[in-house]
Amino acid sequence: MAFGLDYQTRSVNRSDLRSEVQAEAEILRARLESQIEGGILITRGVASLLSREEDLDQDEFSRLVRGVTEGRADVINVAWAPDLVITRVHPVEPNRAALGVDYRQIPAQLDAVLRARDTGQIAFVGPVDLVQGGKGFIMRVPVYAVDERDFEFEGILSTVFELGLFLERVGLGSSEQKIEVALARLDDHGLDQDLFYGAPELTSDDPISAEVHFAEGTWRLYARPVGGWAAATDRLIYQRLLLLLLSAFILVPLFLVNRMALSRQKIIRDMELADDRLSSFITNFPGAFFTYVQESGQRDKIDFITEACRDIWNASPEAICDHPGILWNAFDSEKLPEFQQEVERSRREGSTWNFIWRSTTRDGTARWLEGWGHPYHQEAGGTRWDCFVVDITAQQAREEAFEQQAEIMRQAQKQESIGQLTGGMAHDFNNMLAVIRGNMEMLEEDLTDEGREDDERLEFVRGAILAAERGNDLTKKMLSFARRARLDPEGLNLNDIVRELEGWSGRTLPATITLRKELTPDLPLVRLDRSSTASALLNLMVNARDAMPEGGVLTIATKAATLDAQDVATMPQDIAPGDYVVVSLEDTGEGIAKDKLETIFEPFYTTKGPGAGSGLGLSMVHGFIAQSGGAIRVTSELGQGTKIELIFRALNAQPAKEDNDMVPKGTSADAALSILVAEDDPDVRNMLERSLTRMGHAVTTAEDGDAALALFDGGRVFDLLLTDIVMPGSLQGTALVEALRQRRPGFPAIVMTGYTDVPLHEGSVLHPDDIRLSKPVARAELERAIHETMARL
Repeated sequence: MAFGLDYQTRSVNRSDLRSEVQAEAEILRARLESQIEGGILITRGVASLLSREEDLDQDEFSRLVRGVTEGRADVINVAWAPDLVITRVHPVEPNRAALGVDYRQIPAQLDAVLRARDTGQIAFVGPVDLVQGGKGFIMRVPVYAVDERDFEFEGILSTVFELGLFLERVGLGSSEQKIEVALARLDDHGLDQDLFYGAPELTSDDPISAEVHFAEGTWRLYARPVGGWAAATDRLIYQRLLLLLLSAFILVPLFLVNRMALSRQKIIRDMELADDRLSSFITNFPGAFFTYVQESGQRDKIDFITEACRDIWNASPEAICDHPGILWNAFDSEKLPEFQQEVERSRREGSTWNFIWRSTTRDGTARWLEGWGHPYHQEAGGTRWDCFVVDITAQQAREEAFEQQAEIMRQAQKQESIGQLTGGMAHDFNNMLAVIRGNMEMLEEDLTDEGREDDERLEFVRGAILAAERGNDLTKKMLSFARRARLDPEGLNLNDIVRELEGWSGRTLPATITLRKELTPDLPLVRLDRSSTASALLNLMVNARDAMPEGGVLTIATKAATLDAQDVATMPQDIAPGDYVVVSLEDTGEGIAKDKLETIFEPFYTTKGPGAGSGLGLSMVHGFIAQSGGAIRVTSELGQGTKIELIFRALNAQPAKEDNDMVPKGTSADAALSILVAEDDPDVRNMLERSLTRMGHAVTTAEDGDAALALFDGGRVFDLLLTDIVMPGSLQGTALVEALRQRRPGFPAIVMTGYTDVPLHEGSVLHPDDIRLSKPVARAELERAIHETMARL
């Protein structure tokens, strides 16, 4: 019986010991993942600083790296390799030999370097044998220079961590360590690739194992008690003999005591499990639990309150228990008497109280709260309420937003009026830019033909052409806001657009901002212009980044939704009931004041400092959404963040491809042509005539569509029509093309526009292959359009 009791006790001890080792292994696993993540943050932090700095000399680079890696003795080398050649290291000694190393000459390292450069993600290499001695691992991250239009790869930043010092930070190797540990690197199939830390025999001693996950790899951690399981559980022989001797005198009491101890241990474990479950429920519940006590002749008190009170009342549980007035002082003064009456009714009737009120904390944060409490009458007198309170601020905000729909409709009408005015201005501005750019290109050609490449007048001319291009970019934004931008819609899966933008997020978003995706699978298609859709989402990502200067979380989500008549009535734009696809961007940034929500889509409105933005980004997004037949909805709370939802009509099937039949064979693309030009603006008309003449073509001009048709009917033979769309007179550009093709089927035509897209309605004479140019038109673009049009004949 003594040996039986000893065996039973050892079995329990073994089970407890494995649990202890399991817990210690989990702690080490979490520390390892945290330390590796910290190394990633260090590497990305230095890379982020490098992307914003010009070329640094060695001292400046060392000062920058020291600021990020201070206190990290395990970081033994940080190397900067612009164009894949190492030019800076820190510390310089003993890493001087690395200066000038070209990764392209080191096949063993080139694969990881190219993978980091091409994917934009961090590359993790190791553990490997280091040239500095010992083992370590290397993190490599690409650095990109960001300008207003693009992201340009600059080089690779590498951080080398010494394995021993790195593991010391985790706690491995400490004299106080309770367990022995071994670490192995896993291959792609989850099998041990090599053991790089610890004794090999540890892996065959029935160890506890845990997997350490990080970017680019996985380690497996093996753990056992110090000395092994046998050393931790065996008893010395004299202890057993003593137990035999004692069992002869106290066999029965010992048996009972052992059973009682095991039973007590089970009860304690069951209580701990129940406590853990209750704590988990309370922690995850979206609200605060507390116990409120009223006793006759004593001050009301709070006996208990959960940690969620910090989020609701901005006060700690200790502060609220010491000063219950924190809860009551946050009440709206007009609602407090009504709440007191509700609590008194609950006490008197013995029923649950329920109340909704507005609460303002000591720091000025206002929230809407709803609470419940059930009373219990105590034997010693007095009443105790078990209560819980939830924050319903978001629900209240939605109700307020519903009541403000009439105001939103008025703002939508205002946006439409501004859009019409902006579209007309952009059209006239494009005509002026067309004249400027066309004349400058001809002047540049003349100066170049003179063979005076060093003539400073060429710089003046090219500067004017560049300014015209920038003006064209501005008008494109204005046209997008005015809902007159040229779109090329196609069937898209918004999940694909979000994934494509994810590759840019590392260059657009700093390391302090976490990008989270919540994409619904099997998402219906939508019919949208791909580039405008990506541009709109990128604009919103940049706005979200600027709203989180201290970092935060940006969540991009997609979902399918069916909207009924009641749903669409709450939308700020006029859309019909049906099936839709919703893409939303939600940040945890500064938020937008309610009085500013009405103006954020107005052109040139911006909250950024001078030179930080044109104020056309959201106007462009709003115009694109409206032009695409969708809706945009914005909800925001100061200090909490902003959520923007883009809502597009879903397609029930893939869109049919448009007919691409070519016009009949005819004139050669490279021959000198007789071109009929119809343009109402005299300056643009004269510029086009001169430009086409310089190309070697014979040009005849008309001030409107009616005059152009008269010239065509007058017996002149023309090879090509170049026409504006919007002109005075009875024949607009598209009608002129239709009239000429009625007289000569398949007659080639190129149309130009200052703002509006060319309609392709059913039965239209315009073909999808007909080239449509947006003013101002570069000479090379015009020449290419003529060549492509005539090549199809």
